Amino acid sequence: MSDTNNESSARDAGVATSSVFLYHEESTPPFLPVLAILPFLLPVFWKYHVTVTQDKELSFGYSWASVNKILITTDMVGKATPLEEVHALKHWGGWGIRKNLKWDTGYIARNGPGVKIQVGTKEKSHTYVFNCQEPEKLCSILNGQ
Repeated sequence: MSDTNNESSARDAGVATSSVFLYHEESTPPFLPVLAILPFLLPVFWKYHVTVTQDKELSFGYSWASVNKILITTDMVGKATPLEEVHALKHWGGWGIRKNLKWDTGYIARNGPGVKIQVGTKEKSHTYVFNCQEPEKLCSILNGQ
């Protein structure tokens, strides 16, 4: 991928263009055609991304709006665990930005592999689950291995 494409992808993902990616993936969610019946939601869910920069920033979520994505420093991640299967309907009740019965937050773009992260301190933490193509690689980066 050329530097121009990296900068364009970074801009689209909401990441500073001077950053170097340690991990980056971007895709169009497979549930996007379903949103054709609600066209005002198309810009919100147009792209899904997962990015870790050399500046220790983790970003994941949908499109460009800040309400649809999470941006945290990797220092805030207590533990990252790879998940073999994140099943949208079975585990989360659907696709998109979801909450489960434990009040964990899911950014569920598709069925398949993902990552579970604990963010915060022992006293106050939150769990996020999100899809990614290479969960083992991403977890090793987030866990500092």
